[in-house]
Amino acid sequence: MQKIKTFLIIWIIILLINQLAIFGGCFTFKCILNAIPHTVGISIVIFYAFFDKQKNKKIESQRKPKYQHENKKSIQKVKPKNNYKQDTRHKSINQKKGDAYEKYIGKKFEEKDNIVIYNGFIKGYEDKGIDIIVLSKEHKVINLVQCKNWTRKPMILDDIKNIYYKLNVHYDNLDLYYLPTSEIYKHTQDDNLSFLELDDTLNDLRTNIDTYVIRKTLYVASENVIDLKIGKHLTMMQKNIYRYLEMKIVIEGM
Repeated sequence: MQKIKTFLIIWIIILLINQLAIFGGCFTFKCILNAIPHTVGISIVIFYAFFDKQKNKKIESQRKPKYQHENKKSIQKVKPKNNYKQDTRHKSINQKKGDAYEKYIGKKFEEKDNIVIYNGFIKGYEDKGIDIIVLSKEHKVINLVQCKNWTRKPMILDDIKNIYYKLNVHYDNLDLYYLPTSEIYKHTQDDNLSFLELDDTLNDLRTNIDTYVIRKTLYVASENVIDLKIGKHLTMMQKNIYRYLEMKIVIEGM
């Protein structure tokens, strides 16, 4: 009942603003009838954004962190140890390359009717090694993805182990799936994804998390940067797709 009252209040406010700003203060039956479809649509979006935010706050206040003894140092972004001042222009170029690759891989998943949470863009350096989270409600699959658009820096076995560790630590960390729906929707590249569809998928995930299969995947932009010594630690699944323990490694250039 409270939700209905809240929605009606939001709709009445939107309707008043609409009639005053667009219809020149027209409040006749015909004017109001013409305004109902789009004002109701706008009200639904605002209503769900409001309650999603309130729900997430309530859930976060009730839940306890799952990894209280986690080695935070090992999963933080590595900061340079050098004392000299960094070349900020060089750093900016690398950041742009990384961002472009994350968007490229995310778009590939979206084109296959998956929902993509751009965790790296939402959280920045607090993403804890998970760039994107791919959700498939139809197939009940969650894919935790790290993207590496390296072209010069060699990728050695320690890099693979570090990436695997980060993804594995958050294998069943539900905190990843409680980002605000409105924030996730803001970063999507899928023009066909509706806010209500996204909210419905996230609610299903949070309610039925035990029915989902969780996968771990590393995407690398070029095989040329991978140290050949890593080969003996990998299992080849198909061309350009390998496996390290339970983590799939995909060579996918832009």
